[in-house]
Parts: sequence; structure tokens; C-alpha cells
Amino acid sequence: MNNNLTWEDVLKRTDIIGGDIHIDDGGYIFRGPISGIKLEKGHIYIDVSWMARIEISRMSIGLGKGWESCNMSFYRVSVSTLPTDIGNGRISLGVSSKEFSILFPKGDKKLDPAHVKGLKI
Repeated sequence: MNNNLTWEDVLKRTDIIGGDIHIDDGGYIFRGPISGIKLEKGHIYIDVSWMARIEISRMSIGLGKGWESCNMSFYRVSVSTLPTDIGNGRISLGVSSKEFSILFPKGDKKLDPAHVKGLKI
């Protein structure tokens, strides 16, 4: 079974707007609600209403500060990065060996903004 999608498939998905994006860059996890998605000049831009981050290494041993607000309004990925359907409406983006992202549809897991230090919405 081929679970690869095209970006045209993803851009048509109305259930992604209002869902969350989860980005693991190897050092931090970023998370926030998706407010829009568009194709522009060979890149996909995933706009977020707000974004939070948590340090992975300190989180895993219980020393982390928890989720903190960060100044990020969008996430950009090349159209050469193939989106993959991983089930339950979720889409995986394997950007590199150290970075991956998951797009969660509306109604799936969300980060509660009340658990994000410094967030003003």
C-alpha cells in the first residue's frame, strides 16, 4: 500500500486547518494550531496561530521548563518533501534524518494553550 500523498492532496484537506502541527527538529519539539496552508515559490507554508516549544533532552529527564511560547508564525517545507498518510487523518513530513513533522487534523491531539508559558492569544 502506497501512503504517499501529493501536495495537491494536502492542500485540498479542509480538516487540517484548525488541527495542530508537531515539529521535532532533534533538539526541540514545536507545536501549534494550523491556521492556513499554501504553496508559494516551490515551498509549502503552514501558518500557525501561535507556536510553543519544549526542549527534548531536558523534557525526557524531567528537568524541562515545560512548554514555552516562541516567536514562530509559519513552518516552511520544500515541495520536494513528500507528505505521507500515516492514518487517522494524520500526515507525516520527513524533512531530514533529524527533523520530521506531523500534521494533525481537527479533533485530534492538541496542545492546550493554558500549558504554554508566556503565550498571549
